[in-house]
Amino acid sequence: MSDFERRAKAAKKFGVYVLRLRERLGLSQSEFAARMFCHQTLVSRVESGSVPATAAFAAQMDVVAGAPGVYADRRTELFGATDPDWFKPYAELETRAISIVDYSPVLLMGLLQTPEYATAVYRARFAYETAEEIQARVDLRVGRQEVLARPDSPRLWVVVGEGVVRTRVGGGAVMARQLRHLLELGERPGITIQVLRADDGAPPAHLPFTVVTDPDEGRAVYSESQNLGGTVNRSADAVGSATSLCDHLRESAMSGTQSAELFHRLAKQRECE
Repeated sequence: MSDFERRAKAAKKFGVYVLRLRERLGLSQSEFAARMFCHQTLVSRVESGSVPATAAFAAQMDVVAGAPGVYADRRTELFGATDPDWFKPYAELETRAISIVDYSPVLLMGLLQTPEYATAVYRARFAYETAEEIQARVDLRVGRQEVLARPDSPRLWVVVGEGVVRTRVGGGAVMARQLRHLLELGERPGITIQVLRADDGAPPAHLPFTVVTDPDEGRAVYSESQNLGGTVNRSADAVGSATSLCDHLRESAMSGTQSAELFHRLAKQRECE
């Protein structure tokens, strides 16, 4: 089920809760709207599932029903961000990894993103979602970064396209903080971030992928597509090809020191905007 389908299903289910509450109170849509401090058309659209209820809407339902937390909790259960099913195998693998090698030609991988950068990414990707839903997604993504704070954190090696660090995701100030964050991460033992120069021509790879080493099951390759989500592939051919490509990318990219110098220059430029 896609995120859009999941959201639509949740909206319809919560709409039934709204309808049942209104009918139990013996109120028309206009009367219920008056108690909800909103317009009747909003009540109608939420009941039909054509518009998802916001957190504020659910909280006011609790007030109207005299049932603190009931509808707010139901909304959280339905709309609360969880990893999509196709991503869960990778998310679990990430928690067990002893090594992660990532190539990101478009956007920074989740483990490197600041909350502000992640917010901008999700706002662009899920423009139809509420601020609360976007924040839930951001919290989930940032929470994954705890793996880097563990004493036994995985060895992380990331190669990014130069366009990734030059793109103004979220604006100049957000990007400046993101670049400073990359500098801080690059100073940690076990983390290397390299940039693949744009002036060097066509990159060896055009799509993002990640090679993860699991201490129990060995290496696996994770990749995503626009329509099908992500997959974890453990076949020898896929792992061998991706590993060779990773080696080529790391050899072709700027060194960690050179990349850090670029981050510093770009951060200063963004801070002056």
